[in-house]
Amino acid sequence: SPESVRAAFELLRDLDARGRRIVVCGEMHDASGHPAPLHRQVGGEVVTLCGADVLVAYGKFAREVVTGARDAGMPLTNAIACRTATDAISALMPHLSPDDAVLVKGSQPLALDNLNQLVISTAQPTPSMLVSSFY
Repeated sequence: SPESVRAAFELLRDLDARGRRIVVCGEMHDASGHPAPLHRQVGGEVVTLCGADVLVAYGKFAREVVTGARDAGMPLTNAIACRTATDAISALMPHLSPDDAVLVKGSQPLALDNLNQLVISTAQPTPSMLVSSFY
């Protein structure tokens, strides 16, 4: 839900991270009605509400999320659209540093857990904070 997204973005914004704030997000499966504009809004809030430095979006509406972030001022090279969670991890790795805080947000708890484990096991260096939340 949009409320859950905002709460997660506020949490990341308020964390005392020494490095960058990075958001990895999948699509909202419960986005009924007009999912494309809602995903663009989420992308904009990655910038305006969360203040994230990097966005990696994956899934059916990843391009919508990235478009929203870019329209809100995120540099083109810092907003990345991917088809799958595995692709998202590959895209994320070059951006990670030890002091970063990473928020992983998506609809499916099991997929998020797998994504978190993949970040932890493959990220070199591992980010200082990893927060996950599902829609």
